[in-house]
Amino acid sequence: MEMDELITRSATSWKEYGERNNKYFYNLVKARNNQTTIKTLQDTDKKESVNKNEDLMRVGRNLYMNCTAVIQ
Repeated sequence: MEMDELITRSATSWKEYGERNNKYFYNLVKARNNQTTIKTLQDTDKKESVNKNEDLMRVGRNLYMNCTAVIQ
């Protein structure tokens, strides 16, 4: 009976320890995503900054298309 009790206790402490690690690593990933996410772009056509997702996609796509047109 003692062995079962020890196994149960160790599993409980491992789960608690593991959950704290998951939270720590999740916060690291979240912080990294915040650092690498483009939040604003300058729209050269309209001479303004954009920050909505659909506008960011449009401006990014236009920038990419203009870059590839110059290369070709």
